Amino acid sequence: MEKFLLWFVAAALLTQLLGLYVGMQYIGFMNAGIMPPVVENPAKPSSAVIIFFYIMLMTVFILLVIKFLRRRVFFIRGLELFAVFFSSWLAFDAIIPFGILAAIALVLWRALRPNPVNKALATVFAVVGAGAVIGASLEVVPALIFVVLLSFYDFISVFVTKHMVYMAKAIVESDSAFTLSFPHKFKKTVTVEYGGKPLKTRKHTFQLGGGDILLPLLFSVSVLRQFSLVNALFSIFGSLVALTCLLYYISRRPGRALPALPVVSAGMLAGFIVSLL
Repeated sequence: MEKFLLWFVAAALLTQLLGLYVGMQYIGFMNAGIMPPVVENPAKPSSAVIIFFYIMLMTVFILLVIKFLRRRVFFIRGLELFAVFFSSWLAFDAIIPFGILAAIALVLWRALRPNPVNKALATVFAVVGAGAVIGASLEVVPALIFVVLLSFYDFISVFVTKHMVYMAKAIVESDSAFTLSFPHKFKKTVTVEYGGKPLKTRKHTFQLGGGDILLPLLFSVSVLRQFSLVNALFSIFGSLVALTCLLYYISRRPGRALPALPVVSAGMLAGFIVSLL
């Protein structure tokens, strides 16, 4: 198996398991009344639509900034640090005392000495914090609606409007922690797509969006909230199997932008259904 494939699957597994633990803590906090859910009614399907609407607003804002702001790299890096701080704070708070100090340390390390290690850590803990809290705030049906909406949007934005490809290029250019990345050297020259044009090369950096890990985590935590740990683990296993198959497919077609969410979500849902049988 290719090294990059093992790296992505291992990072996704670590994120899912750590996120499940953090999600368990926040489910307890919300049940005890220590912390309110992020939506008013966790069981209401419209809660998923509201979160989706806010994500679309943020996406439009980011697209406008990328298109019209000359120093868009600085904006994206600033947005990255802002998101990493608050999301990782949520994650660290459920794991260690004074989680805010760990979040500050991670953001300062990332800001002052950016490197592949702190980029990966920033991505993992940001996904863990956001996925755990949102998942703990939704029951399974709204969580599933949210996943379906974003999966459909992912497909449209990559294959129809193609604005996700445009946005992804800017994110990769800024080397921000919104994606997991892994540089790979092929044994022989391959043809890779860059900007829609074929290029022969032996080196390529594979990218996996943070959302492609966050959504399965969010759903698994909501399953944990309403069902059991076993059901949640089955959902995680299904998403990882689907992710592995997708990454293997991509390894044979490097450089081609593909929407991961529909595939990963299908595997996640299959795992959940199997757990109910």
